[in-house]
Amino acid sequence: LPAGASIMFQVHYNPNGTAQKSISQLRLWFADGPPREAVDMHAASTVVFRIPPGKPDYEVRASHRFQRDGLLLALQPHMHYRGKSFRYVAEYPDGRKETLLHVPTYDFNWQHKYELAEPKWLPRGTRLRAIGVYDNSAANPDNPDPNREVFFGLQSDEEMFIGFFEVIWNVPKPAAPKD
Repeated sequence: LPAGASIMFQVHYNPNGTAQKSISQLRLWFADGPPREAVDMHAASTVVFRIPPGKPDYEVRASHRFQRDGLLLALQPHMHYRGKSFRYVAEYPDGRKETLLHVPTYDFNWQHKYELAEPKWLPRGTRLRAIGVYDNSAANPDNPDPNREVFFGLQSDEEMFIGFFEVIWNVPKPAAPKD
C-alpha cells in the first residue's frame, strides 16, 4: 500500500435499540517484495429482481463474460437471509459447461470465500454464470417476513445477489498435468 492509502469497509449494521461496538478487524500480511500478479475481484451480479411473498424457490441469475483470458482463484457467493442455494457454472467458448461451485444449503451466517485447490484457466469468451435460489416462505426460519415482497437492498432484511470471483488476467494457459 502506498503511504497515506485508505482502506474502506462496507459493513451492514442493523439497529437493535441499544448502543453496540463494532468488532470488525483487519489483518495485513506484508511481503518482502512486490506481487508477481495483481488479483482482481469481480462479480456476476444483479440488482434487478423481485422475490414474491411466500415463494420457496425463487431463482435469480447473473453472468460475467470474460473479455480476456483469466486464471480463476476463488468464488464467493453473497445473498442475505432468504438465500437458499448458489451455483457457479462456466460456459466455455466451445459450448462445454462446467459447474465450478455448488453451495446447496447457503447460510447467510457462513459467507465463505471458496479458494480453488487448483486455479482454473478460463479463456476469453467464457461466460461465468451465477445462479441463486431464494426461500421467501414461512418454512425458512431465517426469513424476517415471508409475507413481504423483497427487492435488492443494503439491509440484511432486504436481499442481494452477488457472485464475487477472484481472477488474475492475461496469464498464459497452464501446461496440462503430466500423468
